Amino acid sequence: MTDELPQSLTLDDLHEFLPHSIRLVRFTFTGEELRQVLLEIIDVSAFLATQKIQGMGFRGKTFGSLIFQGIEPINGDFYLKSAKDDSLEKINDEQKYQILLPDQYLFAWYFPLLKKLGQSEILFPYFLREIVAEYFKNK
Repeated sequence: MTDELPQSLTLDDLHEFLPHSIRLVRFTFTGEELRQVLLEIIDVSAFLATQKIQGMGFRGKTFGSLIFQGIEPINGDFYLKSAKDDSLEKINDEQKYQILLPDQYLFAWYFPLLKKLGQSEILFPYFLREIVAEYFKNK
């Protein structure tokens, strides 16, 4: 994605690309809970790829595809991919894990296990576009 962004990216540009007031939510789960949540997300993902969304200022037409980064589903198990060397480590049932998702995953009805299992923390006061702007400013 960064290769496609113009060198003179402005906050107005980011507002155009990311118009919604989306915040990120940090979820903390045990490995066992995370596996349940990931299975639920995968089960719902085919439906969401074509699910029409309306309201709350949404400008798109469909929910869209779900993309995993750093988590690899292999033969019914889930593995974390190391950012350093691409090695894989199986998720441990007892260990605590944190994942980041857009807040719509917490508030939408599609993923009830996100509300039921683990803990969630909305990362206020920043919108997703402000986090992206800060990232590119520090690059």
